[in-house]
Amino acid sequence: MKQLQILYFIIWAIPIALSMLYWVGCINSGEYVESGSAAEYIYYSLSVFLTLAIVHLSLRCFRYRVVLKTIKDNPKAQRNYIIWNVVRLVLMLAVILLDLAVYYFFHAEAGVYAAGICLIALAFCWPNWSELGYLQSQQGSHIK
Repeated sequence: MKQLQILYFIIWAIPIALSMLYWVGCINSGEYVESGSAAEYIYYSLSVFLTLAIVHLSLRCFRYRVVLKTIKDNPKAQRNYIIWNVVRLVLMLAVILLDLAVYYFFHAEAGVYAAGICLIALAFCWPNWSELGYLQSQQGSHIK
């Protein structure tokens, strides 16, 4: 669990480090693609749609039957819980990096807003053993 919490802090540190590099001047913004191009629209749309989808999946990850079946009444529940947490944290990191890339490449403020939404959602993805105990003790009939 300690490694999972370290991964969580690393995922927070990467966007902070990128932002610091931007403000120091190591990363140039908006100089890579001309404004109003089709690529800008495609990446902008992809960024928004993936942000919405991945944030929803990450926050509801442990409510889906597929995930709950691997955790509930399973001798490898701890291992599976760690795997699913890594999956959701890595997905969140990928979307955060995409959102920041949209901002840095196209200077589209929506990239910063989408990355902020992901970071706020990431605050609710803290991995801990008490969540695993809660998931294993759930008496929900929706798990089949």
